[in-house]
Amino acid sequence: MEFIAPMVVAITLILTVGGVILFRPLVRRLGDLLEIISKQRRGELENPKLERVETLLENVSSRLALVEERVDFTDALLASRSSPGRLPDPQKESWRE
Repeated sequence: MEFIAPMVVAITLILTVGGVILFRPLVRRLGDLLEIISKQRRGELENPKLERVETLLENVSSRLALVEERVDFTDALLASRSSPGRLPDPQKESWRE
């Protein structure tokens, strides 16, 4: 009887350590997989193509704003042709009307 208790403890310890060693990588992969699935459901998964498209759209938007400003200035310049010798002042915002 006195040999059974240490033997049960040793077997339990060996099985526990063996189980941890065998199942730890599997559980880690399963956790990563569940995290990816939950991010996809919430829509938080980053897409590099989507980020690139957003960057390109921002660049196009800023360039379009510059073109609009130049067109407004040109329109004001052509409109002021009726009064020769006077150019619109780009510092004033009145030429953007």
